[in-house]
Amino acid sequence: MWKDGKVKASFNTLTPELHPLPIMGLGYRWSLDFARPLSLTIRHHRYVFMMVEHFSKWIEFVALLDKPSEGVAYAFLDRVLSHYGAPVEVLTDQETEFQGDFQVLCDKALIDH
Repeated sequence: MWKDGKVKASFNTLTPELHPLPIMGLGYRWSLDFARPLSLTIRHHRYVFMMVEHFSKWIEFVALLDKPSEGVAYAFLDRVLSHYGAPVEVLTDQETEFQGDFQVLCDKALIDH
C-alpha cells in the first residue's frame, strides 16, 4: 500500500495467447463430461453423460442412474466405439468416473486419454 492507503494497480499486463487443439478430422477427438445432477426421472436417472465429436460437433447423450466407471465405459463403448470406431483422443476432466474401467477400455482400444 502507498502512504495514502491506495494500492497501485497496473493494467498493462498481456493477455496470454490461447492455443486451441488442432482438429485433425472426423472422429479424431471426442470430449466427454457429465451435466450436473438433474432432477430424478421416472426411470430414476439423475445424470446426463455427454459425448461431443470435435470435427462435426456431433453429440451423443446417455441418461445414467449414477456415475460409476463401468457405466461410463459401457455407455462410451455402446454409443461411440460401436458406431463410429475408436478415436485417437478422448478429453475428460479426469474425475473418478473416467478412471478404472473407463481407462482400461481406452487402453485396450489404444485411445489417448
